Amino acid sequence: MNGSLTTVQEKAVQALAGFGPAFFEQVVIPNLCEGFASEGDVEAIADSLDDPIFALRTFFRSYAFARRGKDKHLLSECAATALRNVVEKSSPQAFLASDDAAALWDEFERLCQVRGQRPMEQLNRGVIQGMGELAQEIYRIDEAGSLCKWVQRAQKLTPVFERIVDIRGVGPKTSSCFLRDLIALYDQEESVENVERLILQPVDRWVRQITLRYAFDGADIDPVDWVIAGKASRLARLAGVSGLEYNMGCSWFGQKIVRNPAQLDSALRSLETA
Repeated sequence: MNGSLTTVQEKAVQALAGFGPAFFEQVVIPNLCEGFASEGDVEAIADSLDDPIFALRTFFRSYAFARRGKDKHLLSECAATALRNVVEKSSPQAFLASDDAAALWDEFERLCQVRGQRPMEQLNRGVIQGMGELAQEIYRIDEAGSLCKWVQRAQKLTPVFERIVDIRGVGPKTSSCFLRDLIALYDQEESVENVERLILQPVDRWVRQITLRYAFDGADIDPVDWVIAGKASRLARLAGVSGLEYNMGCSWFGQKIVRNPAQLDSALRSLETA
């Protein structure tokens, strides 16, 4: 891919970005407002995420275990319930002012045992206690402690991304997905420098295959995710579309329209000639 796109590339990328709003409305918003009454009210959801406990619970419910297969729903429910129980025993402020979040892990472990779920300390303790301690760290800085408000206020995303990824059990894909969704919710994409926009490109199978087609001319190569993310961000910029909408649109196109990876090439050809 040189400094410009062919007409076919540009048309395809623009069409894919056109699916982005559907993904935002039907996937991102439900992820961010689970358990919140004003579903679909973007402003109200954004306001609710100023609450540090709600923000942490949202991460546990929708992001922390999203890649854990069949156990993800039980794990996320145990983590969210553990947070609620720990906070109810004292107060939100007492939890956030604590020196560590060991009590959160202890409660999660207890709930897992009650429900017949293995707590898997080596796999889960890092994300549960680590994210709790990140909220406490933010609280010491701003006396608020909201993970989401912390992202919204950040002048640079790279340190935020690196701090989250540094937590054992929270990978780059989870971190990128969380940041992408929040930047979309807060409508802050334009304020993110081009060099940092690859952070907002979580790479799933659909983003990977579609970006390979248009940024690498379908070459038989297998770049690492961060290379795909950078190329995806550049494709969107050259096509004059939102990088967030391109990323979300690729996922929506694959998950909801193509469904079968074997049909992706024919589906893209149809998109190119529509």
